[in-house]
Amino acid sequence: MHHMKSLSSVMNELEGRGYEGNYRLENGKLLSSSGKEISRDQLQLEDTYRFEGSTNPDDMSILYKLKSENGDKIMLIDSFGPEADPSIAKFVQAIQESE
Repeated sequence: MHHMKSLSSVMNELEGRGYEGNYRLENGKLLSSSGKEISRDQLQLEDTYRFEGSTNPDDMSILYKLKSENGDKIMLIDSFGPEADPSIAKFVQAIQESE
């Protein structure tokens, strides 16, 4: 797990390497804004980045760097701590357990 200065700087760096952040979790699958669906059994967790707001604990977030078996490069972002979405945590945990 990496601790970086800002979420936006890491996102910009990853976008430059072909990663997309336009995915959301819905019904146990990742959906892109264009309607593409990817199930968790098609994904590998490559890395995790955690961010902590310097003045506001509500600024805590986590970025999951994922890659699909067909080459899709994905950034999945969630809050970190009490505001985290439990369905995203379960989704990523299931990916890790299947590796």
